[in-house]
Amino acid sequence: MNYKNYILLSILCNITLQAEISQIRSFQEAEAILATTDKNTLVLFDVDETLIYWADKIQYPKFKSQWQDMKKMAWERAGDRQTLLRSKIFLKCKKVLIEPFVADIIRQLQDREVKVLALTKMESGNYGIIPLMEEWRYQELRDLGITFKSWSDHRMEFSQCVTRENNYPVFYKGILVTNRHEKGEVLGAFLDTIFEREGYKPDRVMLFEDQIGNLQSVEQELASRGIAFEGYHYLGPYPDAEFDPIIAQYQLDYLHDHEEWLTDEEAAQHLASGIKSCN
Repeated sequence: MNYKNYILLSILCNITLQAEISQIRSFQEAEAILATTDKNTLVLFDVDETLIYWADKIQYPKFKSQWQDMKKMAWERAGDRQTLLRSKIFLKCKKVLIEPFVADIIRQLQDREVKVLALTKMESGNYGIIPLMEEWRYQELRDLGITFKSWSDHRMEFSQCVTRENNYPVFYKGILVTNRHEKGEVLGAFLDTIFEREGYKPDRVMLFEDQIGNLQSVEQELASRGIAFEGYHYLGPYPDAEFDPIIAQYQLDYLHDHEEWLTDEEAAQHLASGIKSCN
């Protein structure tokens, strides 16, 4: 190999390993790049606000400026019941695929033996009235037509991470649950464990994620390992909707007094019928 070719190859290698974070507004924009993946590629999908949205408007991120003070006051008022009440919302609030065809994209990747996992920052273990958060998440995604088959028979607990609420981050049925740890940290723990068990190390990792901070966390972790990273900041299409602060406040008040979450439709019906939110 002559000197010029050596320099060119070095430049190409550096470009390949250089991390990139791009914005996309639909998974359709990523279909061409996903077609270039192979069995040495690890594809990761965030869950909330990337694969799914929560149907009640008080959960919409785009309305955060309108509901954040409401929620803050509600959780302060809840005191030590906060986890219980949150778990009631988790179980009752309907989840919807932002782009339904993403289930087919995931299925097609897995049919080509591409490793595909979910990577979510939610809590693990017992939470309020939910016995096992990772099983709850698995069932919700399965009911929406999404399952992650890679290492789906494995359950891993990452004790090298600090416990939170007596639980560690876990890997469960294809879902990597960080238990509020940084995504890069837990992904690193997973890569160490799966390499020790099976000798697997991806050449390339892709992450679809709505939070730029999570993308940067994974970017930094993979850079330290010399693994090529492609991050996609997902700004997907939420349905057109308007936030109704009266309904939102009614839902929070009713939850506080009755320990039951009402959907937007149920809360509107209560209000129309003159049913008080408080006892």
